[in-house]
Amino acid sequence: MNSKKRTSENMSSDNKSTESVSANPNGKEQNSAPEESKKEPFALLLQLRKEQQQLITISVLFLAMLALGAFLVFAKSVLIPFVLAMFISILVSPVQTWLVVRAKLPFWVGFVAALLVVLSVVAVLVGLLTISVNSVVAGIREYGDQLILSIDQTTQMLNEWTKPWGYNVDLDSVKLNAQEMLRNLAASSMSIFQFVMQTVLLLTIFLIFILLGKNPHVVSKGFFAQIEAATRKYIFIKTIVSAITGVGAWLILKWFDCPMAEMIGVVTFILNYIPSIGSIIATFLPIPLLLSQQAHNQGSMWQIFWILLLLGILQNLMGNIIEPKIQGEGLKLHPVTILLSLAIWGLLWGPVGMFLAAPIAAVMRVVLENFETTHPIALLMGGTPIDQVFKLKKEE
Repeated sequence: MNSKKRTSENMSSDNKSTESVSANPNGKEQNSAPEESKKEPFALLLQLRKEQQQLITISVLFLAMLALGAFLVFAKSVLIPFVLAMFISILVSPVQTWLVVRAKLPFWVGFVAALLVVLSVVAVLVGLLTISVNSVVAGIREYGDQLILSIDQTTQMLNEWTKPWGYNVDLDSVKLNAQEMLRNLAASSMSIFQFVMQTVLLLTIFLIFILLGKNPHVVSKGFFAQIEAATRKYIFIKTIVSAITGVGAWLILKWFDCPMAEMIGVVTFILNYIPSIGSIIATFLPIPLLLSQQAHNQGSMWQIFWILLLLGILQNLMGNIIEPKIQGEGLKLHPVTILLSLAIWGLLWGPVGMFLAAPIAAVMRVVLENFETTHPIALLMGGTPIDQVFKLKKEE
């Protein structure tokens, strides 16, 4: 009996304990609620500090970019020849490597051969530039008056068209601006020539020391090898395509007896190194000369139309069809990235910066791609959509 009573008492106590538990099933949640409420302000504080650190990092990077831009502008007279020498050494280093490693010739033979290749190309370019500058100066004297006459006729024609709407173009101001532009063009041609000669001298000095310090038996690895391969392929193919385009432009202008066809062919070859914008400028470059020729009763508007049409077809054929097929993936840069790089480097280093904009952007993309922190920036430069970049970042 006593054992039965004890078991019944134990059962009743167990039932009471279960009832008390069931009566308050959320006891743990009620106890943890104050703890969670205490954690919320701490989490918000951590998030705020994290955002502040990000803002500080962005501000420091922005100030560092401004300082770097100021340095690039201040030291451009030295940095431009140095960067050009670096890219040229990438192009001619295979000649030095092949002669020393494959042909088993002494180091100085490879060095002299590579240097002679560069100096020969530079001599040809300087000679072409000299001819171009001389033709520009002579052409300004010869065709300047014809250009003014052409501007006079064009302005009168525009005034006849716009007369019903009440618009009128001041002939005297247009002539004065055109004459001032011609004088500035002649002066700037000579200053550009002097700048080119100074740059070539510094470039040659830098190139000599770069080639002397290169060991042909050491093979580049990692992203240095990627940079060399991408840059070498891009510049080599770009040079071939630009040369064909320049010769084609010269032949078209010679066929129509356009003045200064040689100069326009050389300038077309140089401008084609500037992506997108250069080919557009090169297409419309002969317009002032064609207008002056038309004013001198040596041409017609149909002749100008056919010249522009043929030049446009040539530029589109070489730049949009043949070159992309030869380049393949090319520099792996989005067109917006190239245009932004053109704007930035053109602002910092002028026309030379626009020539170097695409290969510099390609080098930056390769370098950024090899670091985990900057890998998303490299993906954006290559054209990966921003939502996919953040998705890949989350998955990593």
